[in-house]
Formats: sequence, structure tokens, C-alpha cells
Amino acid sequence: MLPALHRLVRWQWTWVTTYLPRIWPPSRDQIAPKENIPGADFTKVGTVEPVEPVESVESVGHPSHEFPIMTEDQYKRLRKNFIESLDSTAICDLASKHNDEGKACRVVTKTSGSFNVCFFVEFDGEGPKWVVRVPIEPAFEDAWAKLQSEVATIQYLKQETRVPVPCIYAYGRDATLTKSGTGTQMFIISEFVQGHPLNKSVLKSTDDEHKETFYSQLIDVLAELRKLEFPAMGSLMPNSGGGRRPQVGPVISMSATTLRQPHNKTMVVGPVRSSLRGPFTSALEYMKYQLSLVSAFLLLPVSDHTIDDIKEEIFAFCSMEQASQGLFTSRLVEEPCVLQHLDLRSANIIVDEEFNIKGIIDWEFSGTIPRQLFAPPSWVTGHDLDEMHEEMDADFRAVLDKKRRVHARYQQLWEE
Repeated sequence: MLPALHRLVRWQWTWVTTYLPRIWPPSRDQIAPKENIPGADFTKVGTVEPVEPVESVESVGHPSHEFPIMTEDQYKRLRKNFIESLDSTAICDLASKHNDEGKACRVVTKTSGSFNVCFFVEFDGEGPKWVVRVPIEPAFEDAWAKLQSEVATIQYLKQETRVPVPCIYAYGRDATLTKSGTGTQMFIISEFVQGHPLNKSVLKSTDDEHKETFYSQLIDVLAELRKLEFPAMGSLMPNSGGGRRPQVGPVISMSATTLRQPHNKTMVVGPVRSSLRGPFTSALEYMKYQLSLVSAFLLLPVSDHTIDDIKEEIFAFCSMEQASQGLFTSRLVEEPCVLQHLDLRSANIIVDEEFNIKGIIDWEFSGTIPRQLFAPPSWVTGHDLDEMHEEMDADFRAVLDKKRRVHARYQQLWEE
């Protein structure tokens, strides 16, 4: 628990040192129409059979609940049971169903992270590999909303930009994927992007030509995202009126999702309740909400903190509060909102051997943010406290400086 909290505080402190000065200079004042996805039944409401019965998470947050509804060990066991309940044969049957030729397939690899189980499948004969991803339902209060948001975001990017995102072949919540053959689960089937995750150490040591290739294409991705402006801050959702442009819904963030997990959710997590998650039309309220999430994390009980750990976290949080007070002015209210990936770490950037960007993956917690917070990832700008690659910042800026002299949209990035 301690390393996770330290990462959170360090990330938030990085956020302060990276973004707040951009907004508050000292002393001067993140869906395609359903018919486009073959074979998915979007009208049938599936039911999910729980692996173990647990108390309704909706009841948590009442003043009588001073402790999480389960321990961390119980939550890990619940996750493990769900992951082990998934049937590889059912996964392959699902993938074959959505393959135009109905080819048989096999699971090559199975992995799981904090929020999803990924099955990498390949079909008989030649053809691209697919990824069948199943949300780990115990990790979410509303996995369907998260999945819909991710699909809406990727499909919109596919339609309106040149950002390299994976194709989505199908998604839904009506598939029976367990070994017991009971209940239904959610899923998303997408293209497997050929390449490998960016290795920053290799990037730093490669030749100038390859560096320029990578940074130039990363800048193109940022420019494509910057041109998409929205009226509010939140997560993209399918248009309720059936239009092509998604609408902005409440914020679906990794932090809030983690806080709402049953081993974390206590009476201190009021800021993550549905009614308080936006969408926000005021940057001031959005910033307050983000700070409230940090506060909620710091209030969770932990067993392995030292006095110095506590002092470090309290100092970081109080510094964030103090620094952000200068943001709460009316001059931010009228600024546009911009779509941002929000987890653009190197593992989510797939490149080839020449450092061409082949795909940007993992859009599940992306959303629209105040324009002033739109920036390159902290590991590029040199503000990542774990790495501090100032050399990368210099290389990135040199390429951006070169591109801005050619096209106005890069000039906009340079000025902002």
C-alpha cells in the first residue's frame, strides 16, 4: 500500500510542478454508431453472476461505515476467483463469432492487470492477432460505463483524427465467458498492435534521426488531440441521441475507481460519489474535485507508514492545496476543454524498430480536461520525479521548434 501511496503523492506533486506554473505564473499573475461494430448485441442487458456475494457498495459511504466492506486480502481473493473463472475456450468462441470468416482461434497469452484480463488470440491460417479484454468486475462499481467510454473515445479518434488507435471489432455485455457457463460478462475485442512498448532508455541512446522520428510523431498525436475541443470536463460517452460525436459524461478516473473498490471504500470517499463527478463546466470545480481525490487517498488507513512518510505526504498535499488556490479565479472558466490520454506512459506507446509510433493504447481512463492542463507526458518534459530526463525535454522541444515554423497548429502547441 505504501509504494502505491508514494507514487500517487509523487505523481500529484509532479502534476503541481509541471502544470500549475503553466496556469498560474509566480509573481505575475480523458461513439461510433453501434451498427458499425459487427455482431454485438447492444440492447440486451446482461447479468453478471458474482463470484462471491458482497455487501452492496452503494451502501458504503454512510456515516455508520467506518471501515472498508472487505479487507485487501478478501478483495484479492475475489479478483483471483473472477480471473480464474474465465474460460479460454469461451473466449475463443467469442472471438471466432466476431471474425468474418468464423475461423477457429487459440489463446496465445493471457495476462491480467489492475482492471482487465487480456486474452491474446490468433486464428487458424494467416491474419492479425486480436485482443479480447474482459473487465475485472470486482474492480468496478460500473465497469460498463468505463467500457462504453473507452469505446466512444477510440471510435471518435478513429473517425476524426490521425491518432493511431487500435480497431475495435466488437464489444458488449452479453457473453457467457465463465467455466461454469452461468451469468454474462462484459468484453471488448480489438486489434493487436504490432510492435513493442517504447523503451525510454533505448530512445535516449538511439541516433538523432530515430529520436526526431519519434518526437515528431508524438507531437503529431498531441496536435490531433488538441484540435478536439469540448464544452465540459469529464469522460466521453456514446451520444444519447445517436449522433456521431460523443457527449461528455461524469469523470471516470483511475483514482476514483480505485477509491471505490470494496477494500478501499469507506466513509471518507464522498468526493467519488456519482453526483460529485461532473461533468464539470467550471475548471475551478474540476480542480477541486481532483484535489479531493488526493485527500481521500491520504485518509485511507494504512499499516506501514512511518512518521517521515506521513510528513512527506502531508507536506506534498498542503503544498498542492496552497499552489492551486491561485487557480481558483474566473479567468479559467471560459477556456475550452481538450481530450487527453491521461496515462501516456511509455508502456502505452507501441513503436517499431525505427521508433515509428504504431499505436497508442489503453484509453480507458482518458477524458476532457481544462486546456491549460494539456501538456506532453511528464517523462518527456523532465518533470517525472522517478526519471528526470531533461535531455528528452530538450530533444522534444527542438523538434517542436522545427515543426512550428512549418505549420500553425504546432505553433499553438509551442505557445500553450
